[in-house]
Amino acid sequence: MNGETRAMLREKLATVRADTMRTDWKRAAPVIVGIVVVVLGAWLWLKRPTSKQAFVNASVIVLRAPIAGTLSFASGVNVGDAVKNGQVLGQVSGDLSNPRVSELRILEQQLKVQSADLAQRGQSLDLRIADRERQQALYRGESRDQQSLQSRYAGAQIQQAHAEQARLDALSALAESDMRRASTLFEKGYLSRAGYERSLATARANLAQADAQRALVDQTKVSYAAARAGLQLDGPRALSEPEQRNRQLELELVDLKQQRAETTTLGAATQQELARVEAELEHQRLASVASDRQSVVWSLDAQSGEALTAGSPIMQLIDCNDVWVDAFFDESDVRDLKVGAHAQVRLSQDSRRWTGVIETIRSGTGRVTVGQYVAAPPPEIARRQLPVKVVTVRVRVDWKGALQPGQYCFAGRSVEVTI
Repeated sequence: MNGETRAMLREKLATVRADTMRTDWKRAAPVIVGIVVVVLGAWLWLKRPTSKQAFVNASVIVLRAPIAGTLSFASGVNVGDAVKNGQVLGQVSGDLSNPRVSELRILEQQLKVQSADLAQRGQSLDLRIADRERQQALYRGESRDQQSLQSRYAGAQIQQAHAEQARLDALSALAESDMRRASTLFEKGYLSRAGYERSLATARANLAQADAQRALVDQTKVSYAAARAGLQLDGPRALSEPEQRNRQLELELVDLKQQRAETTTLGAATQQELARVEAELEHQRLASVASDRQSVVWSLDAQSGEALTAGSPIMQLIDCNDVWVDAFFDESDVRDLKVGAHAQVRLSQDSRRWTGVIETIRSGTGRVTVGQYVAAPPPEIARRQLPVKVVTVRVRVDWKGALQPGQYCFAGRSVEVTI
């Protein structure tokens, strides 16, 4: 084979190899792309912030003894039971062991005695007021009668005074006539000076009597006006005895009615306080222990028949309407954690997943004390086994009806949270 032929063979072989390589690349390209996508997705998935530890948490409602006494649970109350809103879970009887019952009984007795005394005092005041009103009516009648008689008497005196004044006026006119005649006779010499002076003195006396009678008439008119007003001008007092007694009774009645009003007010206040004490005494004798919301019994902290002081814990309830997730992330993930960001929650050993939203982000978890009114504070915090450089993220989860009282609404379950 010559050189030309060998060159042609090499050229054809190269062309075949190139075609083969292009065919192989076209066949392998989708596989390679798939592998790259899978690797990239896995890398991105692994890079997503994932909780170092997380658990479901819930609000705990602590029911305490409302009074001091002996506890008795309702029949069938056990840990894990679902509780309805307003359901009575037990009672505390405080007749024997509640010191407040004795105090209230003493106070109740004192208030009853005080109420009875006030009622008796009110009846006594009512009798006194009624008696004074009867006396007042009597004296008012006497005062009216006396006023009428005095008015009639003063009117008669006025008439008599007017008649006497008319007589004296007539005498005065006659005396004046005699005085003028005596003056004429004295001037003509028919009458002695003694007779003239006697006539003059008689005329002056008659005039003086007439003037005095006019003054008496005026005085009688004033007495008549005073009598019509209920006054007397010729006695030691301006008011008549019945009118004066009537006014004294009026002042006494004002004082008695004021005392009666004060007694009524105090009696009403005493009755109100007595009703309050009786209601509290009834409550202190027997108080119910009830839930104010739908929940599930988390723990029983006391036993039936146990003597409790007021405020002693009786049981703890899980509020299934307030369930969230506490998740712990490394501080290096803080840049990817934002309030309002969506998160995915998965129960351990469970394939179900739920969507949640970050509510709060708190740093320094290892240096703070966890509150007591939560369902399950992680023991790692109490033992300080979690690294200090972690943050706590609270995630509010849309459970979509998955929470069941029989499972304590997932309280305390471990979960995995991925942002």
